[in-house]
Amino acid sequence: MTRLERDEPPTSGLVRILIVVAASLVVIFALGVAAGMISAAASQGGSHSATFYLILVAVVAVAAGAIWLIFRNRAIVDLPASPRMRKSRIILYASGVVGLVAGMAMVLFEGSDTAGWRTLFASDEPISPAATLVLLAALIGGFGLSIRWHMLLDEHERAAYDFGAVVSIYLYFLLSAGWWLLARGGFAAVPNGYVIFWVVMVTWLIGWVVRRYR
Repeated sequence: MTRLERDEPPTSGLVRILIVVAASLVVIFALGVAAGMISAAASQGGSHSATFYLILVAVVAVAAGAIWLIFRNRAIVDLPASPRMRKSRIILYASGVVGLVAGMAMVLFEGSDTAGWRTLFASDEPISPAATLVLLAALIGGFGLSIRWHMLLDEHERAAYDFGAVVSIYLYFLLSAGWWLLARGGFAAVPNGYVIFWVVMVTWLIGWVVRRYR
């Protein structure tokens, strides 16, 4: 009797890119936890309990598993064969690096505690001049990279970008006008432009990712 083999359905591009992003965040978090545990253990000196080593091994195992997931789905982040799209992908990755450097700068200048991070997501919290200049440089640099990236898009990438843009602009009209009406009627607080900005930007990103990798 011959056994029939069933082919597993291929994982969609959207699922694979989400796996890579989530696994990368897990690796960063796990390595941070492991480094913190080792640093704390070194400062205390002496021998440590078996529980300490079990937790450390578990954290390292989680990081290793996440790295394996990234390696298994690495094809989704490989550079395309087309020279034009290869440049576009490199610019996209460079934009991510700019954001990462800006985030590290915020930790350096504002502190890694909750109060320090809250300044980034609040519209009225002051930030240091150094952090302001770094974020402004990241904003200008990211803006320039975005323009160049947009110029290199093909019709498929442009369609995904335009889809996210249209969804976000419709949401902007609904959210800003609706919130304003609710505030005028006494049902809500005064519209917060900073919140509206982030909602629109995140919606744009989600719309582009869903249309691009589905």
